[in-house]
Amino acid sequence: MTGYRAEDNVIFRILIVLAISIVVSHAAASTAAKITIRENVETRAERVSYAKEIRSTLKIDRLLDDVPRLSPSEKNWLSQEMGAGAQRMLNAARSKEFAINRVRTYAETMDNALSNIVGSEISEFAYWVQVVYELTNRTTEEQLGKVCARKIIQPCPFDNNGKSVWVFFEFISQTIIMGVIGPQFGIRFQE
Repeated sequence: MTGYRAEDNVIFRILIVLAISIVVSHAAASTAAKITIRENVETRAERVSYAKEIRSTLKIDRLLDDVPRLSPSEKNWLSQEMGAGAQRMLNAARSKEFAINRVRTYAETMDNALSNIVGSEISEFAYWVQVVYELTNRTTEEQLGKVCARKIIQPCPFDNNGKSVWVFFEFISQTIIMGVIGPQFGIRFQE
C-alpha cells in the first residue's frame, strides 16, 4: 500500500468536480450564469482570454475592493477559536470574521492564480489546478453567501445573494478540467 500524497487529494477533487460537472445540465447554465462553457481553450491566447473572463465573471476585483481585511486582533481571535475545541471552533466558523477571512482568502488566491496565468506560462497549469481547487471548496461558496446576506458587500455582486454561485463554480471548473487541463493529457469534451 502506498502512502498518502498531497497530489492525491488534488487529483481526487478534480475527478469529483469532473463527475459533478458532467451530471449538471447545460440548461442550468443558461438560466443561472453568464459564463461561457468553452470546449477549446488549448492555445495560450485562449487560456489567457478565459482566465480574464473568469476573473470578470467571478468579480474578483470587486471582492478584493469590498471585502474588508481582518484586523490583527480579529485574526488572532479567529485563530485561537479555530484551535480551541469543537464547540468554540463551530461557533467561530459561524462568525462574521470567519466568512470575511474565507472570502478574502478566496479572492486573494484567485487573484494570484489568475494573474499568474495571464502573466506567465511558467507553472501555468499548476495555477489552473489551484483555480479548480478554490472553485471546488464548498466553504468558499457558503461564505460568499454569508458575506452577501450579512451585507458586508452591498449590493451583492452575485445573483440571488450568492446562493447560486455554485453554478458558476461548476461550469467554470468543467471548462478548466476538460478544456484546459484535459487536453494536456489527451482528454477532450465528447463530440
